[in-house]
Amino acid sequence: MDEAGISGDFSGLMVGMIGMFVLTMIIIVFVLVYQRKLLRQKRQQEETEADYQLALLEANVKNQEIERQRIARDLHDGVGVMLSTTQLYFDQLCADEPAENEDTRKKINELLEDTIQSVRHISADLRPVVLDNLGLSEALAELTEKVGKAARLEFEFSSEYHHKLTKDQELLVYRVVQELLTNTIRHAQASAVSVELESDPGHFRLDYRDNGVGFHRNQSVNAGLGMKNIESRIKILGGKLTVHDTNEAGVFISITVLKGADL
Repeated sequence: MDEAGISGDFSGLMVGMIGMFVLTMIIIVFVLVYQRKLLRQKRQQEETEADYQLALLEANVKNQEIERQRIARDLHDGVGVMLSTTQLYFDQLCADEPAENEDTRKKINELLEDTIQSVRHISADLRPVVLDNLGLSEALAELTEKVGKAARLEFEFSSEYHHKLTKDQELLVYRVVQELLTNTIRHAQASAVSVELESDPGHFRLDYRDNGVGFHRNQSVNAGLGMKNIESRIKILGGKLTVHDTNEAGVFISITVLKGADL
């Protein structure tokens, strides 16, 4: 074979190799682009699903609060008024009765008064008026004082809460503290609880501590904490829940909401 033929064969081989290389690169680029597209679509789908789940969660919590308001209103305006009216009629009836039944009348009157106060307390717990009127610090101070007296717990409450959350966010935080207090009373066997609030333009933080048995000594507390309810509300807040390790007995929980969560 002459040189021209060899040169032609070599050139053809080179062209073929270059063509194969280019085709391979095109295929690789296509695969990479397609994989990126799939990943982007997957992320978008996951974000859409997460947004949908969050919207469902917010709607569920909102409906719960609407139902709480309805029940609180019915208790206050319906049952509370009926009990107060009953007490008035009973007082009028007692005024016409002989004095020998005074002890019985007194006991019945005390029972009616206790029932009226219980209805008022339940109504206030369902929709705390002080939270709407005075804000989170005052509402939590009242809550801890009331629970402390009822459960015979020593309470310490402190607040450096100056940069406010929205009303809806405050209600979510209030419900979380209610849940934590409930589980401390039911499961922790604690004698003391502390709640600390602080906020600045960049963040909000709540620290909750009790001196009870803690997670490590009573694993059933973990289930009793109602963590799903707590975590769902913190998720709506756009916040973070941290359960701190502690060498001492008890629980130390922090809730943090960063500036990006519409503070």
